[in-house]
Amino acid sequence: MSVENMIKSAIDNSPIDFKDQFNTIMADRVKDALTVKYNEMSAGALDIEPEVEAEVEPEVTSEVDQEE
Repeated sequence: MSVENMIKSAIDNSPIDFKDQFNTIMADRVKDALTVKYNEMSAGALDIEPEVEAEVEPEVTSEVDQEE
């Protein structure tokens, strides 16, 4: 289905055919756009390194009782 056929349907005053042509064209374009976005996101997921939590050692404080 092409845009030319959709325009021809509009000129021929055939609203049912125009609607069908429009829906087909839009469905194809949305499908293509979603496929591209999915591929971009999938490729980006492979580049991400997993987060590693840094090990933090607890501070050890000692209290010294000083007698005066």
